[in-house]
Amino acid sequence: MLKKLLIGTLLFTTSIFSTVSAEQRTIEADGEYIVGEGMGEDISTAKERARTFALRNASRQAGVFVESISEVKNLMLTEDEVRTISANVLQVLGEPTFKIVPIDDKAISFKCYLVVVVDDDNISEQLMKDRGDLIEATRRNRELEAERDRLQAELDELKSRYESATSEHERQEIREQVKRNDDHFTASQYFEQGNRDYDDENYNSAVANYSKAIELNPNYEDAYNNRGNSYKALGNYQQAISDHTKAIEINPQDSLAYYNRANEYSDLGDNEIAIDDYNRSIELNPTYTNAYYNRGIAYYNLGNMQAAIESYTKVLELDPYYVSAYNNRGNCYYNLNEYDLAIEDYTGAVNIDPNHALAFCNRGNTYRILKEYDLAIQDYNRALSINPGYADAYNNRGVAYENLGDIDRAIADYKRALVADPENKYARQNLDRLSN
Repeated sequence: MLKKLLIGTLLFTTSIFSTVSAEQRTIEADGEYIVGEGMGEDISTAKERARTFALRNASRQAGVFVESISEVKNLMLTEDEVRTISANVLQVLGEPTFKIVPIDDKAISFKCYLVVVVDDDNISEQLMKDRGDLIEATRRNRELEAERDRLQAELDELKSRYESATSEHERQEIREQVKRNDDHFTASQYFEQGNRDYDDENYNSAVANYSKAIELNPNYEDAYNNRGNSYKALGNYQQAISDHTKAIEINPQDSLAYYNRANEYSDLGDNEIAIDDYNRSIELNPTYTNAYYNRGIAYYNLGNMQAAIESYTKVLELDPYYVSAYNNRGNCYYNLNEYDLAIEDYTGAVNIDPNHALAFCNRGNTYRILKEYDLAIQDYNRALSINPGYADAYNNRGVAYENLGDIDRAIADYKRALVADPENKYARQNLDRLSN
């Protein structure tokens, strides 16, 4: 009597898009910052402000190329996502050029000129990121822009007050506030470098830069949030939870901090506590797609498929292009034996991303359960054409062949699975069973 057939497990995955041929484009941009007389502004900080304005102008120009490539790939990006990708693909050539121009007896203009290169391959690499990763990168970029806009508005107001000040005491108070504003701007520079380090997976360096930002601005909740994420990436969950709790203490309405802390609890297996934090995050931000998505994973881990389905459905209402939500909701339907709905969701995933190997494999598993072995084999073939080293796809195709009575092909596929992954227990058990 044949022993029970074993198949690979259903997994969660990211979205992959194809790249385009490389082309480099050169952009020239400038920025200007005006320093008022007597306010005690730091000269090096003034130059950095001018450089920041120049980079922002370059990023806006690069946005045209980002939009063009995303349209070719049939991707729908928000304006914030375009700005985020644009900022991440700029490569400055050489050193920026600064020019100091006196305007009158009371003001000096700092002008920055720079040249950047934008590479289509770099844009395509950014577009290949998982939808959730892009949303989080966009969030970090939005925070940075909001902080700098806030600091600039505050500085403009201080300059206006300084001009109308009637006493030296009042002017001295304003100079102290300007100094604090300069410190907070420098903190935003460390914050930006921390973001770059995080995106490059240099997490220790990210922690160091976020810590410098916090030293200059002890109530910098965004820096606590992102430093917590860096600690999490380093496996230091207790410090990560501490940082996100601190962000909540600074701002109890911080939806992101609850979301981040929920992720830590989920990773630690405390799914019920995680769900409480995801719920609080969603209460504060009802359109937070990643919070719904990760809450779905927590419910899935608890075996509550219906609640997970409701979370993934909300994700897709907010963002119909969230590929992994289709795949994961398909997994829930699969576990509920609602195979037609599972196939519908896996098909939704591959329609958006034709290179989604896992969705093809999962749909193949569903066809196999329905005993539609030829369709299952077609999907496993498609998954393997995308990912030739996909051990589970080889193993599961072997199961389909075995169900069709083609033992030779089944054995060959189990062996291929073990070549791709020598630790694949399903392929090992299936091969040993047939060998005996």
